[in-house]
Amino acid sequence: AVVTGFGSTWAAHAVGISPAIGAFLAGMLLGSSPLATQIRADISSLRTVLLTLFFGTAGIVADPVWMLANWQLVLSLSGLIICGKALIIWLILYLLRASRKTSLMTALYLAQIGEFAFVLGSLGREGGLISENLYSLVVSCTIVSLFLTPFLMMLAPRLAGLFLSSGHHLTVPEGTPGRVAPLVVVGFGPSARLALSQSGCPSESVLVIDLNRASTRLARSLGWASRVGDASMPDVLEHSGLESARVVAITIPDARTALSVMGAVRL
Repeated sequence: AVVTGFGSTWAAHAVGISPAIGAFLAGMLLGSSPLATQIRADISSLRTVLLTLFFGTAGIVADPVWMLANWQLVLSLSGLIICGKALIIWLILYLLRASRKTSLMTALYLAQIGEFAFVLGSLGREGGLISENLYSLVVSCTIVSLFLTPFLMMLAPRLAGLFLSSGHHLTVPEGTPGRVAPLVVVGFGPSARLALSQSGCPSESVLVIDLNRASTRLARSLGWASRVGDASMPDVLEHSGLESARVVAITIPDARTALSVMGAVRL
């Protein structure tokens, strides 16, 4: 993952494209790969360092004097963008027949301006497409929205609870993409295959987690949803939606590894 990220950044710079765009493309590539869940778990410590560097860099490009001098414009535009983006996301999920709770919480979680706005703003300023004042406005609004995001995330469950208490919510139909399986099977060896084949469980209700990619391919060919990852790592279980599962079946033959997975599940 690190080699891919730095390699894509260097390649983009070598051909005259912004290095940030190269890194962005590498992130999209890795995020859409079958190994995405395991990659997220493996680079968790490095991600913390890079996030710290990112927010430090965001503070460097900000202009506090300009923000204070134009605070009314910054706050009003930030609020308008956050509300507008949240409304668009809510409508999209509502039209996809997601529940109102899911729609509202997702809208509030994603309402902030993305950090890629720093890159786009910088490219626009260097190319003469936007003025210095407009660049300062883009940076200021992005920083304000990122600052408000943790508070929006804390507020999201409470607002969603108001919708649930009023009884206005839609049910998610069977077979909806992204629905978390109530049965998670860790390991896809012979015992797991035999148990699943005899269980009669519908394929959409089962998720297989295995570090062996050949096993996940086999599970997918047999109709079971699968994910590549080390189930003893909490990050892998979190990204697999374990908190919504009803049953976790550990079929790993090694006792020590099975206990390690069990400990991670109980966390």
